[in-house]
Amino acid sequence: MIDKNQILEHMRKTHIGYKISVLDCVHSTNDFAKEMILAGVAGGSVVISRTQSAGRGRNGRTFASPQGGIYMSFIYDSSQIANKAQFLPFAPCIATCKAIEKYLGICAEIKWSNDIILNGKKVCGILTETQMNTSSEYVIVGIGVNYLTNPDDLPAEIKETAGTLRDYTHGKNGKTINEFISVLINELDELCVTPEPLLPQYKMRTNILGNSITVFTNGETIDAKAIDICEDGGLVIEKRIGKTEKIYAGDVTVRAQTQEIKLRPHHLLCTQGYAGKGYSADFVENMTAITDCLRNNEATAIRIVFSTDDICSKCPLMVSEDMCETNEKVKGYDSKVAHYFGIEEKSYVYQDVVREIKDKITPAMLDDICGNCAWYPVSECRRNILGS
Repeated sequence: MIDKNQILEHMRKTHIGYKISVLDCVHSTNDFAKEMILAGVAGGSVVISRTQSAGRGRNGRTFASPQGGIYMSFIYDSSQIANKAQFLPFAPCIATCKAIEKYLGICAEIKWSNDIILNGKKVCGILTETQMNTSSEYVIVGIGVNYLTNPDDLPAEIKETAGTLRDYTHGKNGKTINEFISVLINELDELCVTPEPLLPQYKMRTNILGNSITVFTNGETIDAKAIDICEDGGLVIEKRIGKTEKIYAGDVTVRAQTQEIKLRPHHLLCTQGYAGKGYSADFVENMTAITDCLRNNEATAIRIVFSTDDICSKCPLMVSEDMCETNEKVKGYDSKVAHYFGIEEKSYVYQDVVREIKDKITPAMLDDICGNCAWYPVSECRRNILGS
């Protein structure tokens, strides 16, 4: 049972004099906090409820709030926050992760922008808002944690994606809900007064950077790669090679990582022009399987190598690792593709890099790269790559 006196008993001395209220049930702790601000409450107030009848998440979604969870909202006068620009987008997530790490000894992750994830499931949601009264601007930080929540009490529609800290608390060294709340308050208090940049701590705990993701934003579903998080909280995504944009809102899912297909640079063209002919039956079978995967799967990942690759593995001209009977010739093809299109030895999404090549390539470039290849006259390279 959440108890104000036990929370205060465990709290360290804080920089801000918090005034804590514990209630049985409110419609929404953030909405209740707004009412408190309009009634003239001072910054530093914290409202905690054992349940919510109309809990809110981002974009007006319902936030399930059964017994056993922690539903709390902090009220800050904006003058109480040292690093205003980075506090709202980063501090609540960092504080919650640190409280879980310090008190329960387990590492949680941040899924941009404000979900806390443990073992692939959401255990905490955060909603930050601002509210004016007649004289000041206030910041409201709403945090909902599935602490002792019974998974059976969660709505059916979120049972596959929502998790709980219950298994890490029951019967383990007296890890009480009140002491956890006190640790969380102390962690957020420290971040409230620090002038240090908060972005590095946020990035260290996020689970999306460098990964292929799916983003649903503004009614659009986007497959992209998460590149960076900016000081204002925006997420930089790469939709095409070298084509980035920044988004500030959206639902992000990290796509399952599949094994990358190894390709040497000039095979980026060969896989487009391939027309079912090849050096041998084994080669054709392998080439057909690879090109079908690359052409029909928008998210297929590849690894560019400047040596023999997964296509070469079934070629009768392959002598050994990084060696084939026409080695100098094919290395020349690779060098030209790398030069013309900036291809490097790293990972790409195949469809993205092919689109980039098609945007840049000219008939003269294609003839220069492929002109002395025996397969060029019988391939579909010109039609598939140049559209002619």
